[in-house]
Amino acid sequence: MDIIGTGFIARHFERLRSAYPHVLLFASGVSRSSCTDEPEFRREVDLLYSALYHCRLHGRKLIYFSTSSDLMYGGPGSTGYEDEPVFPRSAYGRHKLAMETVIRQSTVDYLILRLPSPVGQHQQPYQLVPALFHQIQRGVVQIRRNVRRDIIDIEDVVAITDELIARDVSRQVINVASGVAVLVEEIVDHLAACSPSFVLRSYSDGNDAYQVSNAKLLAYLQNPAALGFDRTYYQRVIDKYYAGYYSERIMLDGPAQSRELQIETALATL
Repeated sequence: MDIIGTGFIARHFERLRSAYPHVLLFASGVSRSSCTDEPEFRREVDLLYSALYHCRLHGRKLIYFSTSSDLMYGGPGSTGYEDEPVFPRSAYGRHKLAMETVIRQSTVDYLILRLPSPVGQHQQPYQLVPALFHQIQRGVVQIRRNVRRDIIDIEDVVAITDELIARDVSRQVINVASGVAVLVEEIVDHLAACSPSFVLRSYSDGNDAYQVSNAKLLAYLQNPAALGFDRTYYQRVIDKYYAGYYSERIMLDGPAQSRELQIETALATL
């Protein structure tokens, strides 16, 4: 397997690099879901076209990571199913849907995997769980009421992708998600329970219709129950990586004031 990218997702797929020589894994898209920067979108477009050309020339299979977050499924009328219409509610969601369309209309073999909010080592601090963690450590956390998110262990993403490739699942769009979207406040509750610090909560109004189905995914897996996708799955994932947020001392580039502003900006889009 060849891997395009060096970020969070790409790093976790390094263990599969020696497997599947016919596969090109594309893990180098727009880094932030809040992005509205046209050059960033254009960079991914150009890189994707190069990857498709390579796959067509060498007869390789493209694995592409899209999103099954609220930015794809949070719009009115979205059902959370891969094979039904979606109404992305952000530039990022529309961009990802456009990239999917380019891939599906190409002649190359492909597998498009839509991810929700993955959690694991080496995350960027502006991603969902690390961003909430940083706010809790500062003693004040911003919460939008009635907003839900689906989180998944990045190691489960790797294991699932491994199995789908091994089973030769092709030319499909699949939600790789737990299928259980929990309130952001519940995620905060669990993070706060692990913290010795007092946490002041600041609330704002928020409401979305976000839901994501993993029924299609489960039908492809040999033993889906082993993943433990239940109502408390998100708690086990947080417990697994919580200590790492301290030990890694995950920090954004730039001075502390800039880091805090970027984290707050990211949370405003949750």
